[in-house]
Amino acid sequence: MYKNRSEADKEVQRDFVQEWKAKRLAGISPEEIRAEREGKRIYGREWRKRRKEAMSPGELEQDRMRKLERQQQRRKNRTEAEKIAIAEKEKFCKQRLAASKSAEQNEAERVALNEHRREKNRAFEGEEKEAKQQRDNKRQREWRASLSE
Repeated sequence: MYKNRSEADKEVQRDFVQEWKAKRLAGISPEEIRAEREGKRIYGREWRKRRKEAMSPGELEQDRMRKLERQQQRRKNRTEAEKIAIAEKEKFCKQRLAASKSAEQNEAERVALNEHRREKNRAFEGEEKEAKQQRDNKRQREWRASLSE
């Protein structure tokens, strides 16, 4: 259950399970528990939206910059072990996703991706040819104009 998770994630999961068990023992149905959590989530979203609407453009920009700085600081402060753990999680997720697909699905995705790349290259080549044609036409006009002078 806790495979490929950090200690903080495991602790949060344990707390969630304990809270869920306590509510179930108190006689609250799973639907009511989910509705309560969704209500809290919606209230939080609305509160953040109201707070954002009440901000002036300057405050909004400062808030955005503060969030960006915090995000960069968190990234910088990650230890090497956390970076490795994150990379392992991503690798594990990719492997699990690949394992869940059949060989036909993988082949179909590969073919679709290659076809998309070919179309993109054709479009790029077409744009290059058109740009070259326009340059050549411009040079010819300039050359003709220089001859007529």
